[in-house]
Amino acid sequence: MQKTRERLVEAIEHENSGEKSWKWCYNQYVSGVGYTIINRLAAFRCMEVRGFLDLPVTQIGESGLTPAAEKVLSESFTVGREESLVVAYHDACEKMQDEIEILFNLRSTHSVIDPKPAHFRKLVEMIDDISDEIWLADDVLGWVYEYYNRPVVEALDSKDTLKAEDVGPANQFYTPHWVVRLLADNSLGKLYIESTGQQSIIPSPESLSRDERKNRIVSPEDAPGVPELCTYMIPDEGNLEAPSFDDPSEIRVLDPACGSGHFLLYAFDVLERIWWAERPNLSRSEIPSKILEHNLYGVDIDLRSCQLSAFNLYLKARTRAEEENVENFEMPNTNIVCADARVADVEEAIDILNQITGEGTRAREAIDEIIAEFQSTEALGSLLDVQGMLSEELMQEQTDLLRWNDDGPHTLNAFLKKLREAVGDRTSDSFSEQNLKSFLNLLVVLTQDYDVALMNPPYGMRGRMPDDVKKYVEEHYQYYPEYYINFFEVCENLTKTHGRVGMLIPWSFMFRKVFESFRTDFVSKDRRFDFLAEFGYDILDNATVGTVGTVVRTGTVGDGEGTFIRLHDVPKAEKEFKFINAAFDDEYDGMVQRRYTRDTSEFSLIPGAPISYWVPKNLRDIYASNTVLDADNADLPERDSIGVVKQGLATGNDSRFFRYFWEVADEESKFPPISKGGSDAWLLPELAGPYFGKTMEKKSNDTTGLGHKILNIISMKV
Repeated sequence: MQKTRERLVEAIEHENSGEKSWKWCYNQYVSGVGYTIINRLAAFRCMEVRGFLDLPVTQIGESGLTPAAEKVLSESFTVGREESLVVAYHDACEKMQDEIEILFNLRSTHSVIDPKPAHFRKLVEMIDDISDEIWLADDVLGWVYEYYNRPVVEALDSKDTLKAEDVGPANQFYTPHWVVRLLADNSLGKLYIESTGQQSIIPSPESLSRDERKNRIVSPEDAPGVPELCTYMIPDEGNLEAPSFDDPSEIRVLDPACGSGHFLLYAFDVLERIWWAERPNLSRSEIPSKILEHNLYGVDIDLRSCQLSAFNLYLKARTRAEEENVENFEMPNTNIVCADARVADVEEAIDILNQITGEGTRAREAIDEIIAEFQSTEALGSLLDVQGMLSEELMQEQTDLLRWNDDGPHTLNAFLKKLREAVGDRTSDSFSEQNLKSFLNLLVVLTQDYDVALMNPPYGMRGRMPDDVKKYVEEHYQYYPEYYINFFEVCENLTKTHGRVGMLIPWSFMFRKVFESFRTDFVSKDRRFDFLAEFGYDILDNATVGTVGTVVRTGTVGDGEGTFIRLHDVPKAEKEFKFINAAFDDEYDGMVQRRYTRDTSEFSLIPGAPISYWVPKNLRDIYASNTVLDADNADLPERDSIGVVKQGLATGNDSRFFRYFWEVADEESKFPPISKGGSDAWLLPELAGPYFGKTMEKKSNDTTGLGHKILNIISMKV
């Protein structure tokens, strides 16, 4: 009991990544234990409904116990009836921890204590209330992830300032599956097609109906290849470049803010088709584990999301392997890593680093600097600039120092992998040494090259980006401190030449002044829009920001054409249908143009380079004129002006000189109606009465004075 208490105190103190109080750490720890238990129980139920567990842990039978608990009770005389429920749960975690360590690790801080039997029973009874059909869905754990903290998230929505611990929960938005599809199809799917020179096999727009595109069957028989699966892939004109590969194991996909792994799960489906095509002689039963080992990488600041992401990939891989008749699926190490600042709490493991790298070396000092920066900058996550802080020259020196010779690492990433391997061979079960392994995993992931990055990154600037993070971004990144802009910088740095970045992000970068340098560089440097869909609002549940989904080609000359689809005014329930119609059938929706094709370089014709793709080029060309309306206001000092733009007539004090309709005493008021804009436009009928300084004759058919009542309504609307 004393040992457990000491370990519990250590675990609670482990929550403190800064100068936090004991009470704060205690509350954080209790929350962490709670969500870990919920995640494990939800994971076990997903396994049970798929037949992956011989003895269910969360299904209470007629005996009042779970089958696993019944077995425990029959084999032990020292375990009580209610206690057997928790013992069976603990045993099941122990069996799974080697396969999915990040979720089931019983040596982790959140595993020091187990739930009380009474609480455990209530939890599994609540899980029992949910039908098996729901637990069989691929995305069920994504909804568990989003709605577990929904009350917390709703409380944060109204805040202008976020603390570091709030950044993760405040950005828990589940990306709709159809948006994941269109981003992955037009990044990973298209990259593979272009890399192998198979553009001709992309289905033409007219070859599939809208229903066939939306509801294509994803079974191996019905969708045996990338073109059959990726039906939201928009064909391009001409032969475009893509990163080359000799083996599908070389293709790497990163989600730097992976959440519950929605992008990675769909990327798994695409990658499986790539393996089938490129390695036809390899048994299909071996491919799922190879995808997890070689192709998919995820990072998140929130441990609970990492747990669910790793487990979701396990479920996907094991399900596919067993469909290919594998009896004993072996889970490889997943490449899902947690970027919580607490993983840099490695003080007690420093001796291990000293033994391996040599105390006092330049490389050792650089690693210390990274540890210190990351530990002191909460909510940094994937923005940790490893490549900017550890140079290749330092790694070369370290390679020579350790006498790794020709077989040793000669790149930053190879060095970190070698260091991770050496640390893994020497560490014990202490929290600090487990942190060291996790931190090195993070450094490895953030120093690799990737073919594709897919993400729905966090959003936030000014008060919604913690001050420490803002300061770090200003020192290490080029553009204005805004999470999603800086996450794009990370992805661009990590993706290969002609790679792809697919992302769902706010639309503010298209026009806001603070992002002008980003836009200007975007349209003039080696990157370009391959595809952009302007969704507007309502794509993300409970989010209050307009969004766009876009795929960007990195390391590609920017003067190429891209496809732009405008859906900002379409109701949420109709957006997918309108997307399919605009992308593949008709660029017009009645009288409204939905699809545009624009050369990225056109945007630079307008000062500030707003991404106004709906503006025709002949109108943009006007901005190249030597004479403009107001050169000073447009920041074009070299041009001639024909006038000065000013606001025009205004009251200067609307609350004094304007009245709402309920403030007007009667229809004889001297306040005439005025239109001040808004979402509704009303037509003014012919009315009788003294308005605008003259009397209008009352129409004979307006016997009830209805015109005046309508006028009052108009006043109310404006």
